[in-house]
Amino acid sequence: MGQTPSSPLADCLRSVCNGRDDCVAFPNTPLYQISWVDRYNLDIEVEPIAVTRPETAEDVSGFVKCAAANNVKVQAKSGGHSYANYGLGGEDGELVVDLRNFQDFSIDTNTWQATFGAGHKLDDVTKKLHENGKRAISHGTCPGVGIGGHATIGGLGPESRMWGSCLDHVIGVEVVTADGSIVNASETENSDLFFALKGAGAGFGIITSFVMKTRPEPGSVVQYSYSVTFAKHADLGPVFRQWQELVMDPDLDRRFGTEFTMHELGAIISGTFYGTDEEFQATGIPDRIPKGKVSVVFDDWMAVIAKHAEEAALSLSSIRSAFTARSLAFRREDMMSPETITNLMNYIDGADRGTLLWFLIFDATGGAISDVPMNATAYSHRDKVMFCQGYGVGIPTLNQRTKDFVSGITNTIQNGAANTLTTYPGTAPEAKTIHGIYEGAHLSDWDQDVFLGMPYAQPPIGELRYRWPQPLNTSFEGVRKATQYGYSCMQYGSNFDLSEDCLTINVVRPAGVSADDDLPVLVWIYGGGLYAGSAADPQYNLSGIVKVGQDLGRPVVAVSMNYRLGMYGFLQNAALLAEGSSSNAGLLDQRLALHWIQENIAAFGGDPRRVVLWGESAGAQSIAYHMFAYDGRDDGLFRAAILESGGPTGAQVEPLSWYNTAFENLTRTVGCWNDVTPDDRIACLRGVDEVTLFAAHPSVVWNPLLDGDFLTGYPSQLMQQGKFVKVPLLTGDNTDEGFTVSVSGMPLDTEEDLFNNMLSWRSYALTPPTARRLLTLYPDDPCRAPPYAITNCTRHPTRGRQWRRAAAIGGDLVMTSGRRRMAELYAGAGMPVYSYRFDQRPWNAPEWDGVKHFANVAFSFQNISGLLGPSPEYDGHARLARAIGRAYINFVNDLDPNGVPEDEPERQGGPRGMLLPEWPVYDLRTPKNMVFNAAQVWVEDDTWRKEGIEFMMNPAVAKELLS
Repeated sequence: MGQTPSSPLADCLRSVCNGRDDCVAFPNTPLYQISWVDRYNLDIEVEPIAVTRPETAEDVSGFVKCAAANNVKVQAKSGGHSYANYGLGGEDGELVVDLRNFQDFSIDTNTWQATFGAGHKLDDVTKKLHENGKRAISHGTCPGVGIGGHATIGGLGPESRMWGSCLDHVIGVEVVTADGSIVNASETENSDLFFALKGAGAGFGIITSFVMKTRPEPGSVVQYSYSVTFAKHADLGPVFRQWQELVMDPDLDRRFGTEFTMHELGAIISGTFYGTDEEFQATGIPDRIPKGKVSVVFDDWMAVIAKHAEEAALSLSSIRSAFTARSLAFRREDMMSPETITNLMNYIDGADRGTLLWFLIFDATGGAISDVPMNATAYSHRDKVMFCQGYGVGIPTLNQRTKDFVSGITNTIQNGAANTLTTYPGTAPEAKTIHGIYEGAHLSDWDQDVFLGMPYAQPPIGELRYRWPQPLNTSFEGVRKATQYGYSCMQYGSNFDLSEDCLTINVVRPAGVSADDDLPVLVWIYGGGLYAGSAADPQYNLSGIVKVGQDLGRPVVAVSMNYRLGMYGFLQNAALLAEGSSSNAGLLDQRLALHWIQENIAAFGGDPRRVVLWGESAGAQSIAYHMFAYDGRDDGLFRAAILESGGPTGAQVEPLSWYNTAFENLTRTVGCWNDVTPDDRIACLRGVDEVTLFAAHPSVVWNPLLDGDFLTGYPSQLMQQGKFVKVPLLTGDNTDEGFTVSVSGMPLDTEEDLFNNMLSWRSYALTPPTARRLLTLYPDDPCRAPPYAITNCTRHPTRGRQWRRAAAIGGDLVMTSGRRRMAELYAGAGMPVYSYRFDQRPWNAPEWDGVKHFANVAFSFQNISGLLGPSPEYDGHARLARAIGRAYINFVNDLDPNGVPEDEPERQGGPRGMLLPEWPVYDLRTPKNMVFNAAQVWVEDDTWRKEGIEFMMNPAVAKELLS
């Protein structure tokens, strides 16, 4: 973590302590983990950078300022009763502010408002309120929970249906904010902060003191319990259905709170009615639940509280253990169907539970909790009427079978009640690959699990530099964290963290997915000309597309990987080929990652038989190369592909001689040319240190090579020979691709300027007859070059009168002709093909700029605000993005982008997607494109600029293009 007991942070913390003992501890402090860290969940290891124990708000302020000055995150700890050890930060290296010393308590007997420190546990507050006037607050069932969490995250219990949540009893706080300020917050003072604290807890400050309204303890209380044992849990289905119908009743008497607890030997139904037995009988509730034991408690509130914990199996909640936990929240409309209940009970009976100590607890909520408006506080579950919590306890240690069992419970429920919300992720998600177990991170805002930065190959460093990627040949013990992206591969002009040790893979999945759930898999390969790009680029955040699948009830697992770029992945030299290494190492990196997916994706809940590849620009080009690799050999690595603005033709594959000068310049610069034989130059390059090699990189684009193995011929030749993997295809490009990928040497004022420019486009050279023919096929008419998006036929004088004409030719050469050719090729092979044209300009792009290359990516990734900021046309763009995402999810699931959009559920955070017309299968006789525009989506004939594009698709022209 970079900090030691003599570091600036440590010195700052000690200065705040001002010589006090028992004020701060560090990892080298004796008994640090046992006495200071004190993990609640022993299955999750976490080591804070330091643990502090302040005595005053001023101490807390000082500690917060120390952390800020040293760029260290801060986590407040009240009781530490956090299933994922979030009270300790949840991950290594955070500063814990333990509030245990804040034990002040007072109560105003005129207003009956209690003021107490945030270091209390709930049981302590209850006892002090009882001893000082027999007062009470909404209690909950876990006496060991800290009041800091209970009173800010929700605070639910049997009394909540009658009194509301504990956080609704909070009327004021003293809080230390992120800048170290000490302020008071209430509905009349710092009200915005008060709003956030009531629901978001320590995310907005460290509360040191609470002021709460209290209530008189109840007098008579009726306690009900019903225990049942049975041979199998399936026999419990009718009883649970009866109980669920009761708690879902909107007219259920608010004085009644109830729980349903399943365990290894049976189940317990418990209930508490705040009133007399006569009043209880009059509600009719006893007639709607199994006949059980009923007892009446008179004026013994503490006994009632003890009974809560006992019946909830949480009376030992202060005991540290290794466990896993998952939670779900239900609205009334999320009520489990009889089929879902049957599936749940059958799952419990058939699953390998891995432990005898497990519980599944359902709590009734709603009532007074729901009376408070949703926008009154940051608490977001007022519309929920039932919660479910699953626990599995390890004896003495927790095993993966128990984790999978508990995850399987919530997954089984969500399969039948898709809109239930995961409210607590439980322990960090884990996946067991063939090399070892990885621990990912849970994204509560997205209800997703992510596993980042997992190696899929040996590091391509030292002797492995420039070689084929080598599979991992070792396994590891224990659990490794996979919560951060790995290094990005070496490249220029980026802000990524770079290293040659960059071959890592990432997985994003819906929360609660278990191994072998067999979800379809969407694999993203980024573009960037094969010289730039990274899976860590926020523009390629996979959570957006995964969330679309979640919202539609059609979940998918998404994957991305890094691969070597530029001369690190595509160094071209005869000696390299002669030694048996491939000059297409970057493509082979991708290939090895696809094999890793086949071997491991089931551990993340994916189906290796249902992999769909997805890429844009050079990513789409790469996927096309995999379709033609090894003479079109089908290794079963994917079953379909989505190609955005890229394909196998239009991207040049130069001869080896093209790179001779670049290779010589590189080797001379790093001292590997003189006095070194040609055969030893590669070995010399492998010995050059990373910094020197990076500084010596020549300004040349290194492209794939016909190596006689991975690529045995130009893609255009392999097309003619029928050597390609035949899979369903979704392919498209943008209206004005050429504005980005072709035009150079501006301004282009005359046809002769354009003709000369065309002879030197990219690395290939069109012959003069080909260039002249193209000028004939693309006349000097701004309304035809290109005829989309721009409706006024204007030119752009600063770029030259021929600029848009050049853009039309170049875009068709590089992108559109290849897209149309792939569509025709695969349709001709009997494969279903779906073609599109993306026609939406970014919100801040001028009209003359058109719909350029890459404009579609933000829409595909549901990231339309992205790098450009919020759009004035946000809703329209969001609807279009949503429609594209829905089509992709349908294609990944069904190999057909069409679906039933009317079935798309309402969602929070944005509008529904646009309704798309039927997307036709590409037909060689009547080829069609789907056209995506935020104003309208329609189907067009894919016949525009037909003569020009057909000429480009001619094999002779393809040969000139080296594709």
